[in-house]
Amino acid sequence: MITSVSWRNIWRNRLRSIVVIMAVTLGLFAGIFSSGVMQGMIDRRIYTGINTELSHIQVHHPEYPENNEPRFLLPPGDGIGSRIMALDGVEAVSSRTRLLAMASSAETGTGVMVLGVDPAHECQVSDLHTRLIEGEFLKVGSRHPVVIGKKLADKLDIHLRSRIVITLQSADGHITAGAFRVSGIFKTSNTAWDETNVFVRQDDINALALLPAGASHELAVRLTDNDQTVRVLERMQGLYPELEIRPWFELNKELGLLTEYMDYYLYAFMIIILLALAFGIVNTMLMVVLERVKELGMLMAIGMTRTRVFLMIMLETLFLSLTGAVAGAGLSAAVMAYFFKNGLHFQEFTEGFEAYGYEAVAYPYVNPDYYLVLAALVALTAILASVYPAIKALRLNPAEALRTE
Repeated sequence: MITSVSWRNIWRNRLRSIVVIMAVTLGLFAGIFSSGVMQGMIDRRIYTGINTELSHIQVHHPEYPENNEPRFLLPPGDGIGSRIMALDGVEAVSSRTRLLAMASSAETGTGVMVLGVDPAHECQVSDLHTRLIEGEFLKVGSRHPVVIGKKLADKLDIHLRSRIVITLQSADGHITAGAFRVSGIFKTSNTAWDETNVFVRQDDINALALLPAGASHELAVRLTDNDQTVRVLERMQGLYPELEIRPWFELNKELGLLTEYMDYYLYAFMIIILLALAFGIVNTMLMVVLERVKELGMLMAIGMTRTRVFLMIMLETLFLSLTGAVAGAGLSAAVMAYFFKNGLHFQEFTEGFEAYGYEAVAYPYVNPDYYLVLAALVALTAILASVYPAIKALRLNPAEALRTE
């Protein structure tokens, strides 16, 4: 009985109820859609970080991450890579030589990280070869090829088939240099990374740095599923406790923090929006109570208990809020489904986004569980917002309320 009466009561003043419902709808739509855009951009940043820049797991000599010195090599041979490759969940393994160097053209020079790779294995671990805008990835048959980023090519004022000189410290401590010819130019969504990383064949850079054939500083491990990272990491650390084995979220602290705190941020963002909406709901329900003083007094005079009056006010508030919540959730889900398929483009801000490693296109998405939590938060907000107006109604004196004009 109280439920049906409460539902009818909210439509006695249709315009006011519709305004409140629209406020809740638009507030939740803005919050959910904004959260979806942020989640989509961060998901793409993590995807690029894993598949282009880092891989899921990396293996190093324990002293290499702190010093980056050429002498800190992984144990020789293919035994480590073969054993890791045999683990369940591992898709590919690629060995890399990593050396700090200076890349110079006829115009200028800059510091870079040179990665010597086996092209066939690297293409199984990284998607960099799919991001080429010119040329080929370490073209077979070419002499001393190098693949560089578009940002670095612009900085050095070079183009495809230009020659660059890579200068580095060899294993014996001397400075050595070698000429390489640009066989490919790539472009990712992280211009800072593009500017500081160049790729050459591992045999070429090992020979230049006087490192043994097949020597490497790093093993990059790609998994079949990112959810397997922790499990495979523990297996690898158990096999090789003497080596430094780290997952992508430790290799890049920024990505790790985004993953760890994103859910908290999204919920905090929605709570702030709901708190703002709560003030509007409280104001509306206070108006409802003040307009119906005589009616509420009559209901209490003919025997309606104060508990039922309290429950009626709370149900009216809850119905208003949940109606707006359902409409807001439905609207946001429909809009996000469209942009998840087609992408939300920010072409005017491409340079700014890419300076921080983000793509200038977002594919909005929120976990379905987010809607369930949001429904609970809306219900809680409605209950809290109804308490004061309901208490105001309970304090009415039936005799005085009936004399109210």
